[in-house]
Amino acid sequence: MRISEKLTIMAAAAILSSCAGPTSPFGAQALVFSEFRAEPQKLIKHAIEQELSQRQVYHTPFDLVLNIEDDERIPRNFRFEILHNGKRIQRWWKSEKIVLNPKNPRTAKVVFENLSLLPGRKNEITFLYYRDKDSAPIAYKFLPPHCPLRTSRSIASINPFQPKGLEIGSLEKIAKENKINPSFLAALVAQESSFNPMAISWAKAIGLTQVTPLANEDILRHRPDWKHDPQIKDLSFLELKAKIMTKGLTREQDWRLDEAKSLEGGSIYLNLLSNYWKRPHIEKVLDKTFDKDIPLTDILLASYNSGAFRVKRSIMKKKDKWLESKELKEARKYVMNIKSYCHAFSKNQETL
Repeated sequence: MRISEKLTIMAAAAILSSCAGPTSPFGAQALVFSEFRAEPQKLIKHAIEQELSQRQVYHTPFDLVLNIEDDERIPRNFRFEILHNGKRIQRWWKSEKIVLNPKNPRTAKVVFENLSLLPGRKNEITFLYYRDKDSAPIAYKFLPPHCPLRTSRSIASINPFQPKGLEIGSLEKIAKENKINPSFLAALVAQESSFNPMAISWAKAIGLTQVTPLANEDILRHRPDWKHDPQIKDLSFLELKAKIMTKGLTREQDWRLDEAKSLEGGSIYLNLLSNYWKRPHIEKVLDKTFDKDIPLTDILLASYNSGAFRVKRSIMKKKDKWLESKELKEARKYVMNIKSYCHAFSKNQETL
């Protein structure tokens, strides 16, 4: 290949890469060409809004099925667009499958296989269906997973986890006794320890619910009869891990290695965090920050992961964008993954 040909190819590649904006789960965002610069708000100004029954998934790749329904016959060449975080997506290739229904020409499916959403990123997603160029679109909003803290919905499954020795019925019983959604507690365990009762972190958090040394002190005030090994604080992470793996430290010496007590202890700590955020002077901060509903579930999960003080500081600095702050980067991933697990584990998912 001649040098001039190589330079031409390199220049073309540079132009193509510069045309595309930041990537999205569906490809590059809006191109620089004027024909793709339509304002998203204009696109959906007269749209008929609907919500997808399926929710966003963050803990694993998934197949997304968009069911389109029209009062009239759906044409084969209907127009279909995606908005991601308020920006119109233009993709170089389309991976979705469009399936028309010959038995019911007013319905169709758009299937995205093996879709991945990153929990650390903002994902406001809307699908726009146009019957033709003159009709207002139907805007299908793809909402994030919803996971209420206080509900008694039972667990459908905890796939793909297959814990040994842990009965789901026992987890549900402990959760309900502490007025916590069983799927919420199961999701927290999935994220924290992958249902490994001997899990340990670099911060020396131990057990199914990964109770840290500081959280342990708070919990023991409510369960003073639970056994705790005071020598743990003097051990390094590697020493502590070796001691647990060789059974030099067992559930008889420290309650956090007991599956049932770890579940109860994690539930107690969630309720302690909930009580903290209900203090009058703290509630005033939340009321001033959030115009509508207070995202208490997100706040509790972020507090469990990063500490209530750090979360409060982010709320006071970033207001309703608190979970997008740099110091809560890991907490955002944590929150979205747990809500995703929770939704997947729960029965009656369509009502969550």
